[in-house]
Amino acid sequence: DNEEQLTEQLDTLPSLCRFQLQESSAYVLSLFEPCAQTYSQLLAVPEPCPADVEAKMSECEGMLAWLVYIIGTVLGSHLTPSSNSDAQQLVDAELTAIVLQLLSLLDQPSH
Repeated sequence: DNEEQLTEQLDTLPSLCRFQLQESSAYVLSLFEPCAQTYSQLLAVPEPCPADVEAKMSECEGMLAWLVYIIGTVLGSHLTPSSNSDAQQLVDAELTAIVLQLLSLLDQPSH
């Protein structure tokens, strides 16, 4: 609940990820993709949703929000695109693409 501590921890994330960017990216994607898929499936449940579906949906929303925030922090830490290697640009593109895929979920009716 301490926003200053949270900001400080997130500010260190890009430095930590820089040394193993591909491994860190793969880990974030391994968390993100199944959660986004589950969330998409939960959105397809007709209303009124059972309480357990609503609870799982809320859990997915929270997890996706954190993962998007983490991805944004890592992507936002790069100084200039020209200073990035091809491998780093590929990882950045993968992370960006997975976040942008969430936009299609926003078009679905909310519960």
